[in-house]
Amino acid sequence: MRSTHLKFHMANNSGNITSVYLFSIVALLILIIAGINYVNLATARSSARTREVGLKKVLGVTPGKLAIQFIAESIMITFVAIILAMCITEIVLPYFNSLLDTALKIDFAGNYIFNIGLIALLLVLGLTSGLYPAFLLSRFKPSEALKSSGMQNLSGTIFLRKILVIFQFIITTSLIFATGVILHQIVFMHNKDKGYNDKNVVYLHLNQQIEPEGLQDFKSALLSIPEVINVGSASNYNGVAGRQSTAVVADSLNTEIMVRYGYVDPDFFPTMEIDFIDGRNFDYEYRTDPLQSVIINQAAANSLGWNNPIGKRFVNSDYPDNDFEQHIVVGVINDYNYYSLHSPVEPALYIYDPAFIRTVNIRYKSSNTATFVSQIEKAFNEFFPGSYFDLHYLENIFALQYRMENNLMKLVQWFALFCIFISCLGLFGLTMFIVDQKRKEIGIRKVLGGTVMQINTYLSKMFLRWIIIASLISLPATWLIMQRWLENFSYSISIGWYHVAISLLLVSLIALLTIFPITARVALENPVKTISCE
Repeated sequence: MRSTHLKFHMANNSGNITSVYLFSIVALLILIIAGINYVNLATARSSARTREVGLKKVLGVTPGKLAIQFIAESIMITFVAIILAMCITEIVLPYFNSLLDTALKIDFAGNYIFNIGLIALLLVLGLTSGLYPAFLLSRFKPSEALKSSGMQNLSGTIFLRKILVIFQFIITTSLIFATGVILHQIVFMHNKDKGYNDKNVVYLHLNQQIEPEGLQDFKSALLSIPEVINVGSASNYNGVAGRQSTAVVADSLNTEIMVRYGYVDPDFFPTMEIDFIDGRNFDYEYRTDPLQSVIINQAAANSLGWNNPIGKRFVNSDYPDNDFEQHIVVGVINDYNYYSLHSPVEPALYIYDPAFIRTVNIRYKSSNTATFVSQIEKAFNEFFPGSYFDLHYLENIFALQYRMENNLMKLVQWFALFCIFISCLGLFGLTMFIVDQKRKEIGIRKVLGGTVMQINTYLSKMFLRWIIIASLISLPATWLIMQRWLENFSYSISIGWYHVAISLLLVSLIALLTIFPITARVALENPVKTISCE
């Protein structure tokens, strides 16, 4: 859960406590939206229950008992909702386990904390949702509640309902905005130039050290396969060994630099299509290239302030038994992301040392993959009988590096859709209530020459004002939160005005599509009917 501090979790499962907090907050917000909807629906139905309240009070029922009744109704509805939620969760849980690569399950018997949480959820959600409707209904006087105009006495609750709907759209707008930023960042990471080409590349782990001559024979056997374009080998598929240490510059100042060491053969950089920006690659024909010559990346050259790195020297501290005192820089490669985009490209130093070769990278043509893999396995078994054939596609490794972000995007999308659906239900109920209150006004406007379009525009403007208010509150706060999230990446997008504009446009469009059927139906009604209705 707290393993994101591990720097080189390239393909392993890792936890992120920030994501746990994030999803807990989103779940809480969804519960709040659901509670708000219950309050809105309960107050909308309150006009139909005023006579019930009046009759019960005449029969001697106290306000306290009425309040308990309405709260009990809220708790009962919450209890039924929890039962249905458990059933739905049981159905969709396999999908989420597959999505998140987890093994979550509902365990009533063995997890008492889960049961306590459900009971607490039942009581808290039931009480908080039912408290205001219970207070509202139980406070009516029998003389007012029994009048036909009793529903008019509830018109003051519309202000609270507006506030609640605005709060719903604050949450919905925030989630839409966050989803847009996360989606943009994921697309950016997948499309960013990593400095190498991972398309149509597989790699093999060698579980044993192999002599240079044997490695060359194995690579020649692979190159004889028609689909194979190039073969290179290294200490790991990304060219670096995971080892990080200091390299000492052979100058009078004994300058030190922290570098990531990599061990590659002359074919690795061409296979991965990594460009040289200065000097040359390792060469099998140069007798000093193994061990003595080194290649550095642009980040190392920049860190040392070298404008002309070729010929510069490092002190030989790794090979004390060899008869050379210094490594000579023969080439500089362009920076490439040997780890994920979460980390910046660090200075790297590459040595041609066959003793550290453990991975073979194979670039192939995109043709018959199944036949191609079987031919590789056949060659592998000939050279390494009894060894485990461990082949992977490099593109899959890149996908695994950003599995957490991909999962986050999918979950946030689901949460956003769910919040939009619930918010639309609340907006739909409030629209019906407000339009019902304004039926006579709408009829008068039509009699005075108002068109259907003008009446729809008049009603829509009111709701759009609420959305703008919600956006002004939610978007600045969400902007800051997402900016903090983007700081987890060394390479990230910049949040721009278009993220705000798209979020606002989507929320407005969703709201208009929700309220338009209601406003249009009322605008088309006969004005004589709406004016004369009681």
